[in-house]
Amino acid sequence: MELERVCSDIDRYIDDIVISKADKVTLSYINKKVTELDEKKNSIQEEIDRLKAEKDKKETTNYKELKNVMNNWDKLSFDDKRSVIELLIIKIVVYPDKVEILWKV
Repeated sequence: MELERVCSDIDRYIDDIVISKADKVTLSYINKKVTELDEKKNSIQEEIDRLKAEKDKKETTNYKELKNVMNNWDKLSFDDKRSVIELLIIKIVVYPDKVEILWKV
């Protein structure tokens, strides 16, 4: 994952500073690279946070829509019920002694 690689690079540069007695030019270069990598890390983390929030919002919306459908189940036509079931279920397997439902959710 990109975030892990960037964090690893930052750690490697910091280790280089600690382990070696780098001259000023090398330290300046390392500091510049660490700063760039830290900015990239923060950018990646912000994108991850944004995507998580977007996903959570979508899941909440889907839950509300599903709840609304379930509250009105008796009022739905057969075709509407079938469409809802097709959205929720991958397949139904009937055994002699039981029924197994494989859900998409």
